[in-house]
Amino acid sequence: MDNNQDLDFKITMLLTGNGRMSNREISKKLGVSETTIRKRVQNLLNEEKIQVTAMINPLKITTGLLGNVRVRAKHGKVDTVAKKLEQIEELWYIDQLFGPAQFECEFFVKSQDQIATVADKIDKIDGVESIEVCFLVRHIKNHMGFGPSF
Repeated sequence: MDNNQDLDFKITMLLTGNGRMSNREISKKLGVSETTIRKRVQNLLNEEKIQVTAMINPLKITTGLLGNVRVRAKHGKVDTVAKKLEQIEELWYIDQLFGPAQFECEFFVKSQDQIATVADKIDKIDGVESIEVCFLVRHIKNHMGFGPSF
């Protein structure tokens, strides 16, 4: 990794942990000038490597149910299933996997009835072999930084 890539990575990890961290605070933590941080952050934004956005924390919302669905797709149907999963509004997070299931999807719904609706929508997709629905019972760890803190 070259110096800019290393610095960009460190900046990204800090901002992932606290998106409101100032350029001044980042520069102090990383030991580089505030001007350098400002330029690197602007470059990351311009190249669409990062974006500034507000995220809802579904773990703090007490008026609904948070869970996930693992989806197995038939051989040769993975792309078709992916496109259809993207169209399901209740699924706010979708990853393609390598393993027994091809997709991990997260949902947030207001009622148990909605879970059945989401499960039915997924199950009716051409190419879906099986689904497994799970609910969040207790959150144990949440490290959104995905890496070491600097």
